[in-house]
Amino acid sequence: MEEDYNDPDICPNTGKTRWECSCFDCKPDIFRFKFLCIGCDDIDCVIGVLEGTLERFRSWKEQGYTIGGGIADDYMYILPPKREGFFAVSCSCGEVGYCEVRGSDCSCESCGRVWTLPS
Repeated sequence: MEEDYNDPDICPNTGKTRWECSCFDCKPDIFRFKFLCIGCDDIDCVIGVLEGTLERFRSWKEQGYTIGGGIADDYMYILPPKREGFFAVSCSCGEVGYCEVRGSDCSCESCGRVWTLPS
């Protein structure tokens, strides 16, 4: 319904309530700083974790990811790149898949999976 586009409780991508929706606009990935070095017991471990994290952030930057909103004390939202006419969801392979806005066809470029969102 057209009026749903103006309802802040309804996702403009899927038409579902924000609670039911699983798109990244409604439920973004969360990167938690707080637990980054849990389990490390020496400086070399911390350096290894930080180098791996830096690599991940560089990869996200190259792929067009952004930070959603401000950065909190111990976490931030990581958002995949936007595509006109599509919205991002998490694929079962762990990568990002894209679905047609207000449609049901989804696909993942990483693993090639194609699926339909339940209505």
